[in-house]
Amino acid sequence: MRWGIIIAAVALSGCSNTTELGNSFSLTVTAFNSGIASQEQLEVDLLKDVIRKSEQLEYISKGSYSCGDPRDPQIIALERRARASALKVRDNAVQALREKNAYINAVLGYGETIAAFVKQQADRDELLQKWATTIGTFSGLVATPEAKAFSASANLIIADLRVIGQYATHEQIRSFAARIASHLRANVAHLRTKRSLRALTENEERAYQLWNACARERLDFIRQFFPPTYGAERNRPYPAVAPSPAWDFMTAYGAYISERETFLGRKPDFAALLQAIVDANDAIVEDKVDLLTAANAMGEAATTIKSSADGIRKAAESVGG
Repeated sequence: MRWGIIIAAVALSGCSNTTELGNSFSLTVTAFNSGIASQEQLEVDLLKDVIRKSEQLEYISKGSYSCGDPRDPQIIALERRARASALKVRDNAVQALREKNAYINAVLGYGETIAAFVKQQADRDELLQKWATTIGTFSGLVATPEAKAFSASANLIIADLRVIGQYATHEQIRSFAARIASHLRANVAHLRTKRSLRALTENEERAYQLWNACARERLDFIRQFFPPTYGAERNRPYPAVAPSPAWDFMTAYGAYISERETFLGRKPDFAALLQAIVDANDAIVEDKVDLLTAANAMGEAATTIKSSADGIRKAAESVGG
């Protein structure tokens, strides 16, 4: 496999008072920053494992599946299937990267905007327009029911803030927080289930998305097929194929989870920072803290997320996301 060429050109070119809220957020930021210094070669290790997984997938599928450009097979039907598989891996990696970036920007955009209006920042209108643009991108990429509900709530808040103009009252901000609370919570929960909210560099994020797409493609194959027997019917890629036993697939999936955590565990997790925006929003709804304290927590979380997710942003922008 021409891995030097393929990798380079893969087209991935609840707080009860003010003190508790402040302390909780400070601990979150401190814990995050303590892990920033990791300098291990994560990108190289991920790409090396992509090659290993692709070779495994190509072997058990008799050359018909691969995570990259395969060797030229002698059977044209298998060659077409292998190339389709490589394109699928690439496209899945690109889509996952763009969606992840859109989710993060939609949530931190809310935190930035509310903080700016509460604190009467000079750039509040600029941040409002930026969030509106972000929601437009998010709506075009993610079509789950909760994502749609979040976008609908966000657009209503954006429209109201444009009408309100410079000053939003305590009750208006509280009503915005209540309107979006359940959808904000659900979308952050969705992001956290992906287990990939790590402060990766641009190249590491690209490598991770390629690795994850390849690993998932390999799992999909294991779930659907036993390693095929070549047999006499050369025009059929999988003659007499039986489904893999559930236990084998469970073991393979367990290994995938372990490998994912081993790779990503080298870098700090910023999921708690997204949760800090949710917690501050809930504090506004429940009137547990003064508005400025909650707004400061939101704004600081958004700023730190923006920095930690910079590699994700750059990688997504490189593929038009």
